[in-house]
Amino acid sequence: MMSTRLPDHLERQLTDEAARRGISVEALVAGWLSSDSASSTASVQRDIYALTDANPDVIARFDRSLRYTYVNPASIKLLTRPVEEIIGATSYDLPIAPELADQFTSDLRRAFTSGKEQWTQWSIRGPRRTIYFEAQIIPLFGEDGEVESVMTISREITGRVMAELALRDSERRYRSIVEGQIDLVCLIEPDGTLAYVNNAYCAFYGRHPEELIGRSFFSLVRPEDLPQIKDRLAELQRDPTPRTMTFLTPDDYGSGRWIQWVDYGITDENGTLQLIQSIGRDITHIKQVEQALIDERLRYEELFELTPQPLYIYDEETLSFLKVNDAMVRTYGYSHEEFAQMNLLDIRSPMEANRLLTLLRGEARDQDLMAPSTWLHRRKDGSTLEVEASARRIQFNGRPARLVAAADMTERRALEAERMNVESLEIELNKEREVTLLKERFTQMVTHEFRTPLSVIVSTIDILKSYIDRLSKDDISRKLDIVTKEARRMSTLLDDVLSISRASAGRVSVMLETFDAVDVLRGIVENVSMADRGHHTFVINPLCNTAPLSADRRLFEQVLINLLTNAVKYSPAGTTVSAEICVDTDHMTLRVSDQGIGIPEDERHRVFEAFHRADNASGIEGTGLGLAIVKQSVTQLGGEVYFTSEVGAGTTFTVSLPVEPVLRR
Repeated sequence: MMSTRLPDHLERQLTDEAARRGISVEALVAGWLSSDSASSTASVQRDIYALTDANPDVIARFDRSLRYTYVNPASIKLLTRPVEEIIGATSYDLPIAPELADQFTSDLRRAFTSGKEQWTQWSIRGPRRTIYFEAQIIPLFGEDGEVESVMTISREITGRVMAELALRDSERRYRSIVEGQIDLVCLIEPDGTLAYVNNAYCAFYGRHPEELIGRSFFSLVRPEDLPQIKDRLAELQRDPTPRTMTFLTPDDYGSGRWIQWVDYGITDENGTLQLIQSIGRDITHIKQVEQALIDERLRYEELFELTPQPLYIYDEETLSFLKVNDAMVRTYGYSHEEFAQMNLLDIRSPMEANRLLTLLRGEARDQDLMAPSTWLHRRKDGSTLEVEASARRIQFNGRPARLVAAADMTERRALEAERMNVESLEIELNKEREVTLLKERFTQMVTHEFRTPLSVIVSTIDILKSYIDRLSKDDISRKLDIVTKEARRMSTLLDDVLSISRASAGRVSVMLETFDAVDVLRGIVENVSMADRGHHTFVINPLCNTAPLSADRRLFEQVLINLLTNAVKYSPAGTTVSAEICVDTDHMTLRVSDQGIGIPEDERHRVFEAFHRADNASGIEGTGLGLAIVKQSVTQLGGEVYFTSEVGAGTTFTVSLPVEPVLRR
């Protein structure tokens, strides 16, 4: 009787043969096993050969002494011996490797002893390749219920084994590649469970692989991003093609980094999603630069709007107004919305319009800077005003444009005429000239000093946006350094002008960051020392093992620059300027000392007033803004500044800041 299931193809053959004879499969097999006469044995052998001769599997039968009692043609071909030498032989009697014969013998004995079906694998090393087999060992029972013989059915699985080996090799290569990546790489199951993470991924989250694998990555993202991420997972079920998404991802330090993720689905042969591979790249530096550019643009726009002189930007091709400031609206009477629908010709008489077109099509066409010239403009109410306009070519939102400053000449003309008739107004007219000169210089600074850094910044960012996937990390870093350098250049130009006015207007924004205050001090001292060209000796003295400082770095640098440059400015050559600093867990203390002229006692209460300068400093160039900026910056950071001074001996300024400031306005 049969006690175990045969392979499907062999069982089908037995079923067909039993059906042909009109008996059950069990009866057919039992008849074979119980045949003991020579004629019956021969009949059984013919029946077995009829079922197995054409079978490509290696089929054999063994008795209790582990000797072959039957082999099919596939076995004969594999053993390379005639059937007469195989029948009655054991595995040790045939050309089989000793270790393989040991395996066969052990597996057969186990089947005889246990009476249970066995599965095993074995291989034969050939001259050119190794052939792999998967064997099914089937106990055959007699009428007494004892295992009478064992049938083995071996099927070649070389193709499958080689595919598995290739897959493992591919997996090793994959791991060797991704483990060396600085990008974050992970494999995610469709339900969000992490199946694999590389070293960079573990380092970013500060976890070991065993802490992450098998865990839902949903717990690693911000709650507000979960709906979008789940939508993306659902989308991958339908379309596994790659897609890029950017998220602020919490890191091991709790601050979060901007990570740009590229994910795509890995499907089986039926197109069913099996895994999702995600590759994340840290683009925090790029985001910070973008934010710095936005801040600088906002600062520029604020300066544009706050300028009391009419300023406007027009398109060089269409002559349409692209942007006007509030002074332009007040002066001409049109609203911002109305200007957006107008061009340069709309504020000129026909004669002046023709003059302008002749100028723009002629000598001014190739000039980046158009020299100041006088024009008659028309207001909305029909009245005219005389202006002196100067223009500089710029790029605005990617288009060629010009920035124009239009100085109202009406008041200037009236004052000049009055000066000729009224001697007593001489001083006032001189002041007006100074104001006008300052306006002109300010306009030239806006039009000239901002064009180069803005052009460099815009072109560099365009390169980064267009070719970031082709640039190396070093190339990207160099491009970002260029942007940072130009942004700082613009910031320096604007800070002194805006610091006082913005603080007075209560519109100061403070951007906190954590940095090494000693390193910043050293850098500022180095810059001031280079500018001083060896006229003074600079000493830096850290007073303690410093801790990181959390503050607005820009404001902190303003404080250092103004204190150090003042110390140099008001000290004779050959003297020493010293800086002492200590940052503990609660406060930062900074002292800047000089051996200069000192501050008279009766003027010390006005030291921090804007534009105030002591009598003994009248012969030294300065604006009187430095210490006012220091006072405002320290106040905005929640700190205090005070000083001690002795005329003729020097001054020491002390700044105290909280490490975690309570910001003030």
